Amino acid sequence: MAKTPKFHVVMFPWFAFGHMTPFLHLSNKLVERSHKITFMLPKKAQSQLQTLNFHPTLISFNPLTVPQVEGLPPGAETTAVIPIFLNHLLTIAMDRTADQVEAALLPMLQYSLCTSHCPQPWPSLQLAETGQSQLSHPWLPPQKVVFSPHEARLLHFISASFGERLTFHECIITAMKHCNAISIRICQEIEGPFCDYAASQYAKPVFLTGPLH
Repeated sequence: MAKTPKFHVVMFPWFAFGHMTPFLHLSNKLVERSHKITFMLPKKAQSQLQTLNFHPTLISFNPLTVPQVEGLPPGAETTAVIPIFLNHLLTIAMDRTADQVEAALLPMLQYSLCTSHCPQPWPSLQLAETGQSQLSHPWLPPQKVVFSPHEARLLHFISASFGERLTFHECIITAMKHCNAISIRICQEIEGPFCDYAASQYAKPVFLTGPLH
């Protein structure tokens, strides 16, 4: 007899295969623990990720139509087909899928958790209005960092516009403030103290998913 899913988890990763793939690996692991998954992704990415869905009856892909944004190549839906300096335009396109994501979420009255990559803060804000829960996956730096000049210059992007309204830094902070919990793909042995610090700063639990191999 099939088990009743404990949670219905909605996955909403950044539109990059380096993010969607580990989210799908995590989805497979969650299904093994009796959870159900709805996975949001661009339409064109579905065929490329289909073979990594080991539980198609419990992991449902919800393809999104990525709107055209001025400056993006026609039909661009993931970072795989654009240079890195156009990522901010893809972020705008991802932001403009908000109505589709909301329309997909609202009928799921029994879903328990939405997990997203935190540069998109609006799922946190939308779910807060409905009383639902969100788990954010942030990018967090090591406890101590010494940058060379060229590395420091690369970090200028955190203060640049990321989408239509916020900087990258503001997106991260907004998502982490409004989510219910934070999840980081790291191990306690590697960055445990820093994760404990994040938990204390945001007054919410931090879950470590560790490497998934």
